[in-house]
Amino acid sequence: MNSIITSERSLLGFAVIKREESYASQPGLDYVDHADNVLDVKSYRPEVRERLHAAIRRVVKGECDAAGAPRTPVISIHQRSPVTSNDPNLVVALHKEFKEYFGSHVSEREPPRPREDFSILATSKGKPYA
Repeated sequence: MNSIITSERSLLGFAVIKREESYASQPGLDYVDHADNVLDVKSYRPEVRERLHAAIRRVVKGECDAAGAPRTPVISIHQRSPVTSNDPNLVVALHKEFKEYFGSHVSEREPPRPREDFSILATSKGKPYA
């Protein structure tokens, strides 16, 4: 999965794919008949997340084909939280106010990692966030 991020970094902007959990087969079996992997996918833009999902499907299918897996992989996407996407109007307004107050100490930078619950805190109240 790291190859997805590495090969498409310039097209994606911020993106993270992290393996959260892995399970293979069932306890007591001497062979592996299936594997479940839970991935955590983060991005700021919905189109980036869709691109990551497509790349994950492509890589998993390719690896299964290369390994001669007897079955086509089943890939399920479950979104636990929305994409973190700052409100552009609020960003401009905050930048203006911060620049007036803090002067040259204000700089623009890429935001840190998205926080899943951050966007829910504002949108659940019908408010913008940045």
